[in-house]
Amino acid sequence: MPCGTAPSRLRVCHFATSALRRQTTQDKPFRINCITVTSGVIYSVDMDKGKLRIGILMPSYYMSQTRFPNRICSPRELGVNLANALVDRGHDVTVFSTEDTKTRAKLVASSLAFLPTDMDWRKERDRVQVRRKTKKESQGTMHVEFELLSRAYRMAAKGLFDIFHSFHSFGENQHGAHYFEDITGFPTVYTLHNTLPEKGTPSDAFLERWKHHRFVAISSSQRQKGNLHFTGTVHNGILPEAYPPNFTDNRKVAYLAWMGRVYAMKGLDDAVRVAIKLHQQLHFAPTNVEQNGDPKYFEKDVLPLLHRSDYRAFSFLQNSARARFLAQAKVFLFPIHWDEPFGMTMIEAMATGTPVIAFGRGAVPEVVVSGKTGFIVPESDGIDGLIEAVKKIDALSPEEYKEMRKRCRRHVEAHFTVEHMTAGYEAIYRRMLEKKN
Repeated sequence: MPCGTAPSRLRVCHFATSALRRQTTQDKPFRINCITVTSGVIYSVDMDKGKLRIGILMPSYYMSQTRFPNRICSPRELGVNLANALVDRGHDVTVFSTEDTKTRAKLVASSLAFLPTDMDWRKERDRVQVRRKTKKESQGTMHVEFELLSRAYRMAAKGLFDIFHSFHSFGENQHGAHYFEDITGFPTVYTLHNTLPEKGTPSDAFLERWKHHRFVAISSSQRQKGNLHFTGTVHNGILPEAYPPNFTDNRKVAYLAWMGRVYAMKGLDDAVRVAIKLHQQLHFAPTNVEQNGDPKYFEKDVLPLLHRSDYRAFSFLQNSARARFLAQAKVFLFPIHWDEPFGMTMIEAMATGTPVIAFGRGAVPEVVVSGKTGFIVPESDGIDGLIEAVKKIDALSPEEYKEMRKRCRRHVEAHFTVEHMTAGYEAIYRRMLEKKN
């Protein structure tokens, strides 16, 4: 019953199975002491029922709020909220991230000095805006990751942790924890934030190499296409108090809202077309198109439509400004053309009381209750389907519309809070450690 699967010359485990069975039926905490000795390295698991020693691995340069203040990076906020909530639940939590990460957990930080200040963005291929790293920048970003991971797994070798949670499977070339787990055998779980890659691609080959590792999906839709070892599904969650609700019927002055990255798959052009045909105002809040979007798509497919529409464009919104933008909308449009793994903006909108109208791709059916918290439209119905859904919202009586907004808020509070997310991950940690031992 070793704690790791690393090659070993001697493994020492001390516990009595019968005694363990007796203790697990009692309410008081119990502890399993288990060590693996290999080449002078000791791994230990402290299975205290009331407290776990958890390392949250987020060694990504995208975690830097000061270096990337206007970049959409959902795992950044999600990971910090998860760490803080685990601390509140009594666990010993350490976050491995950049030095400007703010958390109530312990922080093992990497200096931003490793990263160049001129984070260069350049065009690489038609209709796609991606980041081409200079040699200096590539070395710096890799150092941030591997320096933090090496520190984390060295600390684990000293018996300071029970489990690691790699929460940063986003960005480019940030997969180092898989190698460290393979070398050490230390229990590690990985949350996937992106859609699974197409078959036959290098990214697919990479995940195929590590498919025996333990992954967590953020939606049931996300895990349908792959053959990875998923140990559970945990929906993302927000802090409801950060999104004050608006339950008033302000449809006569309210607007249609859209927010996100400016790519064709996000459907901003569809949102503009809906506003034009309905003669209603659209407010949209995109990310920086040059840095986190597709300028060719915007110039060709969106900009010509804006000349014909009644719109108001905002810069990238955060915190209270983001919440106000969503709360004052009549409806939030989510006309995606890809299998979105989750869709944070949907739960943020519903938390403020604003119903969502979305194409039924990806995780949308897991998040929106059609007819109750908005409407799900078959993608094949196109713009006409979106327009009909908005007309249904407009046709509601004031009492029905107010009730829909209240229902949106209750739906988020019941299913998509940080508290729910944290409970899901805690259950996975304990299940993994129980199976390991």
